[in-house]
Amino acid sequence: MMAKMGNVEKKWERNGLECKVLTHTILYHRCGYVEVPENHPMYGKDYGEAPWDWHDAVNGGLTFSDSVDGKWMVGFDCGHCGDAPDISLIDDEGERARFAERNWHLFHPENHIWTLEEVERQVNALADLVGGES
Repeated sequence: MMAKMGNVEKKWERNGLECKVLTHTILYHRCGYVEVPENHPMYGKDYGEAPWDWHDAVNGGLTFSDSVDGKWMVGFDCGHCGDAPDISLIDDEGERARFAERNWHLFHPENHIWTLEEVERQVNALADLVGGES
């Protein structure tokens, strides 16, 4: 997902770990990622093996783990049932209207659009957990 379908919206470091928020370029929701250091017991492991508090810290639980640019990353997405795409991420007004028309079912009034700030807070919470266990 990171290389092919996402644009980096924000990148920073927390506890010495690389953190990112990407925007999905097809479905227009945000995703968060945190580096897992080489000396960490979760380095190189599938996200399904991560401690439950990692899953609980982020929307929908972890949904990603892989090597990205030589770093092991874990991540999550905000494209679950009950989540809505952020069509403000679509620059072209015509494409924004077409996307909304094609995907009307995603825009239920109770669905939540995850903002950059909300996803950043979850990434920071995950980075605090990852950084506390190396």
